[in-house]
Amino acid sequence: MEITKKSILLYFLPAIFVSVVFVLGHTFLVKSQPTRDQLHEMIAINIPGYGEEVLEELPEEPLEGTMVDEAGAILFKTWNYYPFTAAFASNLADEKGILTIEIAISLYDFEAATEVMIATFEKPAIMATIRSAILFALSSKDRQSVEGRVAQAALEEELLNVFNETLKSLSLPPDVKDLHIIRFIIV
Repeated sequence: MEITKKSILLYFLPAIFVSVVFVLGHTFLVKSQPTRDQLHEMIAINIPGYGEEVLEELPEEPLEGTMVDEAGAILFKTWNYYPFTAAFASNLADEKGILTIEIAISLYDFEAATEVMIATFEKPAIMATIRSAILFALSSKDRQSVEGRVAQAALEEELLNVFNETLKSLSLPPDVKDLHIIRFIIV
């Protein structure tokens, strides 16, 4: 197979033609992108007050649910969840099984206050009192009163009340906002 000028032109001429058309079309038809300064000028024309510093005055008193720390940073209340490490197991009142649950509580407060409250819950005497109250409440339940999603929701509400009442009896603030059953087993 012999390479001739005609075959070389046949292969490369279309590529050269397309490249030249592309360069000419791009040069004459495509506008260049505006620079950052040009963009800011266009925006300033369309939006009055663009680029001016806005100084927002903070209220003297922090908003509800906020607190200012020593450094002047604004802290917000957040939801924090605390799962109890040990399960609660109790015989059912009708002697038809053993109810075993694991619970988690949620607190809505500043993070530092929540950490203090959880550390207080973990003290052995307080944890024993809370566990005892919850186990006592569970021991009064029979199988029929805890089976089903509606019954479990009612049990969560009852245990939340037991939890907060126990905290009140220990002279602690009843700050537990919600209680969730995260594991539920009847054997």
